[in-house]
Amino acid sequence: MLIAEIGNNHFGDFESAKKHILAAHESGADAVKMQAFKARDLVGGSMPPEFYQKCQFSFAQYKDLIDFGKERGIDVFYSIFSEELWGLVNYQKYKKFSGKQTARAITDNKYIDYKNTFVSFPKDYIMAAVHTLNARPLYATAYLPTDPELFYLDYLAKVSKVPYGYSDHTVGIKACELAVKEFGARIVEKHFTLEKNRAFNGQVFRDTIHAANPDEFYALKKMMGVL
Repeated sequence: MLIAEIGNNHFGDFESAKKHILAAHESGADAVKMQAFKARDLVGGSMPPEFYQKCQFSFAQYKDLIDFGKERGIDVFYSIFSEELWGLVNYQKYKKFSGKQTARAITDNKYIDYKNTFVSFPKDYIMAAVHTLNARPLYATAYLPTDPELFYLDYLAKVSKVPYGYSDHTVGIKACELAVKEFGARIVEKHFTLEKNRAFNGQVFRDTIHAANPDEFYALKKMMGVL
């Protein structure tokens, strides 16, 4: 399974978000993941606050993107960072997936059905994977690592009773290919963009550096086949 992580690569342009969904689908993505938030609830981040203020959508717009994907035959789901947006999970229940969480944010949230949720585990949290075996665990690299340390996938292979995968933050698709071919990952989440190295107020947005473009994404899907 190949997930296109669009994240905030739309830069707050609703029509661009739709174009990214459509292009990801045409490039072979099995599902699209985005981020749903109100900027006031975000802590940290690689970009200045005004970037996230620009990137936030309304609840209705987030729902519209789910419907846009459905009409074109691809699932759209979210990592949700704001309590007032958790209703999106209920709206997604007709879909295959409830969303994605990070291991740092695992809670007993009443909205979460872990059987249909992806959970990303940075290496410092990888041991926590054993406590969420009903979820679909993804080993997540750091951003732009010199070494993706794919051997952490071996741990998921040992403890996971469901298909496990890899959430990539490296430049190019080589690490994704190795994760599948040499470490048995059945799920790959790769950032997707229509414009690499795109900047906001002179600062390049990190996620457009390591994201795959449509040609790279198509090559990755071709390599993965029907996984």
